[in-house]
Amino acid sequence: QSDAITSAGGNSFFKSSLRNSTMDNDAKTLAVSYNKSDVDRDINVRASITDNRGAGSSASSTITEREGSGIVSESNESSESETKSRNINLSANFLNKDSDERNLKSFSLRYNTNYGESENTRRSLSDIVSFEDPARNTSFNRLYNTASSNWNNSVNVSYNALKRLLFGSNNLWNINIRLTNNLSFGQSDLTYNVSDFDSIGKIYVANTKVTNLHKHNRVSEEPALNISKSFSKRLTNRYYRTFTVSTNLGGQFLQEKDQSNFSNRNFSRSFSFFTPNTNLNYYYQKVNGYNINAGISHSNNYSVPGIDQLFPIIDSANLYSFNYGNSLLRPSKSNNFGLNLSYNRGNNRNKKADVNVNLNANIGTVKDDIADSSFYDDLGRKNVYLINIDGRKNWSLSGNVNTSIRLKKNVLQFSYNGSIFNSESPNYIDNIFSTSRSQNMNNNLRIYFALGEIVNFSLSQGINMSNSIQTGANLRSFKNTNYITAANINLQYPKDMTFSNTLNYVRNNTTKQSSALWNAFLSYRFFKGKQVEAKFSAMDILRQNKNITIGSGNNTITTTVTNGLQQFYMLTIACYPRKFGQTKGGG
Repeated sequence: QSDAITSAGGNSFFKSSLRNSTMDNDAKTLAVSYNKSDVDRDINVRASITDNRGAGSSASSTITEREGSGIVSESNESSESETKSRNINLSANFLNKDSDERNLKSFSLRYNTNYGESENTRRSLSDIVSFEDPARNTSFNRLYNTASSNWNNSVNVSYNALKRLLFGSNNLWNINIRLTNNLSFGQSDLTYNVSDFDSIGKIYVANTKVTNLHKHNRVSEEPALNISKSFSKRLTNRYYRTFTVSTNLGGQFLQEKDQSNFSNRNFSRSFSFFTPNTNLNYYYQKVNGYNINAGISHSNNYSVPGIDQLFPIIDSANLYSFNYGNSLLRPSKSNNFGLNLSYNRGNNRNKKADVNVNLNANIGTVKDDIADSSFYDDLGRKNVYLINIDGRKNWSLSGNVNTSIRLKKNVLQFSYNGSIFNSESPNYIDNIFSTSRSQNMNNNLRIYFALGEIVNFSLSQGINMSNSIQTGANLRSFKNTNYITAANINLQYPKDMTFSNTLNYVRNNTTKQSSALWNAFLSYRFFKGKQVEAKFSAMDILRQNKNITIGSGNNTITTTVTNGLQQFYMLTIACYPRKFGQTKGGG
């Protein structure tokens, strides 16, 4: 079950969807690998083939309400599908003194090729009913037959002895110079046949507006020159520290060609991008003390609009969203900075407490971002026109703190995990300019206590928040929160018996739905050497197993409830042999 709230110009739409689906899948994989390593070189070759067969069915219904007007539309969809696919992969690596930059033969070569093909047949029934204008009621009975294949290759070459080749025995202030090149090329073919059922002739008739053939060829080359230098100092039995600076002066040359039975989807294009990245890393180790590791990174990346963003084919059977694309879209450029920091004080018997701290931060901006200019009709359906726009920003911060305190034979642990992701995306909603800000925050605090080897338990509390905030006039902001409480207790008494309980309780503040998952386990080890274990598991004792997840988009928040595998019991017998075979003489 999925419940969503969407803000449009002067309106708010509440959409509630219920979906049931089943899928049977049968996959077989055969793989063979060869590895050879010696002093001078390493050789690795691996080949695999996977064959997959699947069949499934689904049924869904959606009700859309407009605030102040009640229900405005209702839709129903059902489908049955059959799929078969095959994938073949071959990879080979050759490393010739790869780590020794003093040897002129120090290089590595990596090759990977992948071929896949699939066939899919899907029969779909769908309809949408307007409660305000019955003339807008529509229904579809469609048959989709899809056949596709793709072949992708990549060749990566790395030469580590470039400094030796250019400057001979000159140490060049211990600067390392490495040359790399990554070449990838591939082709994909798609045959997409769509037919509509003719109720008079009782046959499926080809739909020429959606049926299409498409072939895509892509060649990408990414040469790069890597320059790095390390500054290190060691004081025996005191400390060791090192600082490394590395920059990758790289670029990308990209060529794409598309062929289709639709004339506007036949075109070729080429791009060249400068994609440098830089990393600064610092490491400090104090003997019998602590470790500090810190790093700063920067990178530039480009994203090229795809064929379905430039010249999309609109399938009217997609009842609630229609993408009209934009043939004038330009590539977008992202500029990203990263920071990571870790502190570790542990593995020291003289210390009663261990402490671990990790922190990660990222910030990025996007120029010519591909964004929405969306319009909502009175049925809550979304019509998307893509545009390039500046001003997109995103930043994230995550970290964890763990401490363990030893109290004689007992252990007390505290841990905290937290993260926040913030994205600001300029866009247009019903001709209203708005900067949509999506926020996702997660916080979790856990306490663990072990009383010797007899009993241990833990208790944790988590809060997950997902917000969608709008700056545009007549646009609403939304907030959504999950509260997650978890408890765990393990009792080992007598020595060979263990009794465990886990409880996980989730409550959503928007839909007021909740879930309590309680599992219990009882295990016993017996026989000489305690090599056999019998374990009885009681899963979902309260019959409430379901996953409640939340998410946010530019102008929408969503709560999704998915049923999990509910109550069952299982008895497991396991053997843990601690000795295989026997040495001569019984030793």
